[in-house]
Amino acid sequence: GDDDPLEAFNAVPVQRWDEEMAARWVATIEDGRYQDIVLPKGTRGVDLLRLSAQRLSGLWVGGVRHGGGEGEGPAWTVDTADDEEAAGAEERRDHRDVGRALFAALRKQMRRGAAAEAKRRWAKANRKVDVERVVSLAREAA
Repeated sequence: GDDDPLEAFNAVPVQRWDEEMAARWVATIEDGRYQDIVLPKGTRGVDLLRLSAQRLSGLWVGGVRHGGGEGEGPAWTVDTADDEEAAGAEERRDHRDVGRALFAALRKQMRRGAAAEAKRRWAKANRKVDVERVVSLAREAA
C-alpha cells in the first residue's frame, strides 16, 4: 500500500531500472539497512539480475570507506584490488550476508513486480470489458 516504500519500484520491471533507480532501490530495501551501499558506477537493474548472491557479495569486498564529497558519510564500495583473501573471516561472512540479503530482496522484488504487472493487466482487461458492457447497455436502452 501507500506505507510501502518499495511500492514505487513495482511500476518498472527490474530489467528496465536505470542506474539511479537501482541505487535508490538498494537504499530502500529492509527499511534502509543498506542505504550506505554504493553500487559500482553504471550498475542497472539488469546488471543486478545477472549476479548470483556470491557475486553480489563480491561487489563490497573493499569494505567501508568514507565518501569523497562534502557531507558524505561512510559507504560500501567496490575494491579495485582482489583482496578477499586478505580480508578476515568475519568480514567475508558479513559480505556474504549482505550478498545473500540483496539477492533475496531482488528476487522478492521480481515477484512483487510481476504480481503488480499482472494486477495492472487484469485491471486494464476488466476496464475494457466494463466499457464494452456500458456501450452494449446504452445500445439496448436506445
